[in-house]
Amino acid sequence: MFHPQAVDGGPGWQAGRVDRLWYVAYGSNMSAARLGCYLSGGRPPGGLRSYPGCRDGRPPRRSAPVLVPGGVYFAGESRAWTGGMAFYDPWLPGVAAARAWLLTGEQFADLAAQEMYRPPGADLAGIAAAVASGRATLGPGRYETLIRVGTREGLPMLTFTAPWRAVDVPWHAPAPAYLGMLAGGLREAHHWPAARIADHLAGLRGVAGRWERAAVEELVAGLSPDDRNAGGGGPGGRRGGGGGGAARRTRRGRAGRRVRDRTARTRSAGYRRAGRSGHPPV
Repeated sequence: MFHPQAVDGGPGWQAGRVDRLWYVAYGSNMSAARLGCYLSGGRPPGGLRSYPGCRDGRPPRRSAPVLVPGGVYFAGESRAWTGGMAFYDPWLPGVAAARAWLLTGEQFADLAAQEMYRPPGADLAGIAAAVASGRATLGPGRYETLIRVGTREGLPMLTFTAPWRAVDVPWHAPAPAYLGMLAGGLREAHHWPAARIADHLAGLRGVAGRWERAAVEELVAGLSPDDRNAGGGGPGGRRGGGGGGAARRTRRGRAGRRVRDRTARTRSAGYRRAGRSGHPPV
C-alpha cells in the first residue's frame, strides 16, 4: 500500500511528460464497458450523457485489481446518472477497492478532461505535477484533483477526485444504474462473489443508511449471470448449464426492476435526508 504523498518518483518523472501510467478507477469506470465510452465514445447503459472519446480510442493495454489506502463515498448530484457520485478520499480509514487500467498519458488526459466536462484533445496540465508531488488541483469542482496513489511496475498510479474530503460534504445516495456499474466493475476486476460485492457496496458512505441492505442485494442479484457469478472465471468464462438458467435470469430481472421502482419512489425523500445544502459546486 502507498500513501498518496509518500511515493518516490522514478526516472524521467520530473521531465514534464508521462508516456504511460495506471489510471486507478474506483467508481463506474471499473466497468470495462463504461470505460470504453470514454475511450472510443458513446453513452453507457442507464446514463444520460454521451462522450466524444479520446484521440487514441484503443482499449487499455492491461488492467489489474488493486486496493489503495483510503475510501470511497457518494456525494453531489450526477448530471450523467442522477444521484450521488463516487469520490475517493485518501484520508479515510481502510482501503478502497479499485481497478487499475494501463493507459497512455494522452488517453488519461482525454479521459480526465471528459470527467471534468472539458473537451479532450490537449495535454492535461497537472499530470506531471501530480506524478512528481502526489497531488495537483486543476479546479474547484468534481474530479478536478489528480492524486497519485502509488506505483505499479515502475509506473505511476493516478486517479482523480474532488478537492474536498468526505467529512466536508453531505453524502447522497447513488442511483441504481450507477451503483450497478460499480457492482459489475467489482465483479470484473476482483472476481468477488455476489455476497461480498453487496457487503462492500452496502458499507460505503452514501449507501449505508440510505439504501436498504435488501435493495443492494437485489441490485447485485439483478446483474447478468456472468456478472453475478464472480467466482466463475470472469468475463466469457465457461459455466455449467442447466434448464434453470432462463428462470434465474427472469428472477434477477424482476429483482432489478423492483430495486429501480423502489428507489424511484424514495429517491426524493432520501436526497432530502442526505441534505443538499452546502455542497461545493460540482
